[in-house]
Amino acid sequence: MNTRPSPTRRVVLQAAVAAPFARPVEPVAAQAVLTAAPAGAPAAAPMLCQLADFAIAGGNHHGLAAMLGDLVAGDVLRLIREPDNPHDPNAVAVHHASGLKLGYVPRDLSALAAELLDDGIPVQAEVVGALFADRLDPLTMAMLRFTSFQDGDPHIRLLADDALLAARIERVTTEWFTRLDAAAASTEQPVGVIGDARQPVD
Repeated sequence: MNTRPSPTRRVVLQAAVAAPFARPVEPVAAQAVLTAAPAGAPAAAPMLCQLADFAIAGGNHHGLAAMLGDLVAGDVLRLIREPDNPHDPNAVAVHHASGLKLGYVPRDLSALAAELLDDGIPVQAEVVGALFADRLDPLTMAMLRFTSFQDGDPHIRLLADDALLAARIERVTTEWFTRLDAAAASTEQPVGVIGDARQPVD
């Protein structure tokens, strides 16, 4: 029995793997990338892909409260890996541009951020507003990653370079199909029992 997926099925599977990431943040930027830049013009900013929205975890134990009055929409915060963190090997700290640690990426999102950062894919956190529980629509609330938050805490968006992320997805799916092909090639033909004779299964 051949378990190797057809080329058509491969395309469908690869599209399914990539689908959660196919959410560009700035549609206008896509047109800028497609349009040839004049000679000597600065390189176009990379297309960014939205991964998730979150509220900073552990802000009460770090510098979030001290910086609330200084954070505005559009601020880009630094994400720094802490692989030796005794509480979470996937810990990703959120730092203000001044260097002050504000807190952490929530645990249910830190594994993704840590994996991308460890793989050399730039990931950034951008302030998109402030969080007020009574103003959040049900969909936003359902999609928001958080341990807890207080009214006025910053609403953060996790972003990654779209081209690099797409390349990583392609590499991972290619590796997966290679392993699948190898496993299929090494699997013996399964057999079934018909009466007293053992016959190959189609």
